[in-house]
Amino acid sequence: MAHNTRIDKRRKKKTSAKGTLIFGGVLVVLAIIFLITAGGSTYKSSAKNQEMIEQNVKTLKELEEQTPAAQPQGDTPPSGVEELSGEEEKILNLSPGDYDVAKGKSWFQGTVFLGDSVVEAAAEFDYLSREVDLAVIGASLLTCDEQIEGAIARYPSAIFLCFGANDFEIYQDDYDSYVKKLKERLDQLKAALPDVVIYVEAPFPVQEEFRASSLGSEYQPGYVDAVREFCETEENVYYIDATFILDQMPELYEPDGIHPVAAFYPKWLTYLADVTGRSKTGDE
Repeated sequence: MAHNTRIDKRRKKKTSAKGTLIFGGVLVVLAIIFLITAGGSTYKSSAKNQEMIEQNVKTLKELEEQTPAAQPQGDTPPSGVEELSGEEEKILNLSPGDYDVAKGKSWFQGTVFLGDSVVEAAAEFDYLSREVDLAVIGASLLTCDEQIEGAIARYPSAIFLCFGANDFEIYQDDYDSYVKKLKERLDQLKAALPDVVIYVEAPFPVQEEFRASSLGSEYQPGYVDAVREFCETEENVYYIDATFILDQMPELYEPDGIHPVAAFYPKWLTYLADVTGRSKTGDE
């Protein structure tokens, strides 16, 4: 259900003229070898001839290794760069006019969202109702007691939990302590709501040029990995990584480089609804 640009397409280079000449020379050499060994007549198998064939094949392979292989034309990502999925491409291409706010709200009926100001803004921009969006500006895993209590009181079918920037400042690079606190919060929810499905989201990134002024934000990639690995060990807890939206579209940041603008939320909520199946069923 991941990730500073993910895809940076480039045109593959065609085989060089030099490579073509070398390969052509190989063919000529093999043709001469064949004529010498075959004597212009039908080739008869023997132990000696088989040994010669194997030696010729070995020579060809060695020459081929020195010759640039022909590469297909077209756009391919460079090595080590992650290709975007079809779902991710769809989300990035979604325009605000394509988003039905009323339908979007219906997708998340019976759920709750817990988090900080990034999540709270979804209600501020009226993409989620206040009954669903319990996030609080400035909140962290250490200070979300009221949000936890509010979630339990509503008996939701699913919980979306997304904390980040405020936790970076608190925990810095102490990922183990962050994950320990995350588990504590999830255990609180599970104890009171044993059947609830919990979606833990990867902490959103702070724009790179603002990391120096946002304490601890340089550790965000480490938080993403730590949260993902932790969720793999938990039952009825699912990991969602929507960080690709802001990674790919930095224009969706506010001038502070931390908070997204309103146009981010239709993309984010559509992605959540798609990967959890809520955009197809309306509710679980």
